[in-house]
Amino acid sequence: MIHTEKEKRLVLKDESSGFERHLLSPTFPSKGIEFIMNILPVGARTGAFPAHQKNVQEYIYVDKGRLQVILGGSDTFILNSGDSFYFEANIEHEFINHGEEICRYFLVIDPHRQFSDN
Repeated sequence: MIHTEKEKRLVLKDESSGFERHLLSPTFPSKGIEFIMNILPVGARTGAFPAHQKNVQEYIYVDKGRLQVILGGSDTFILNSGDSFYFEANIEHEFINHGEEICRYFLVIDPHRQFSDN
């Protein structure tokens, strides 16, 4: 069992954009699943994240605000509060607050390891 208190969770903040990334789950190198809360101020963007290796999946739930998702530098999707989104993350991806209030969204990164029966 692992218990991470709110005050001790890993929080990364980009001082120039105000983008915050809160790691809500413990990290296990052997499992690799991450549960994250991201907060983007109005007009802020995360910058482009590089493509993950094959089979990594990302699940998004927008809790508050409006989020623009850009995949591969050109495919654009607009998500509103309450919307969910899934994508194979072996492509460059970026997130932008496309609304008039802060955008808070939850992200699950799953490496989706494939196991053989052998």
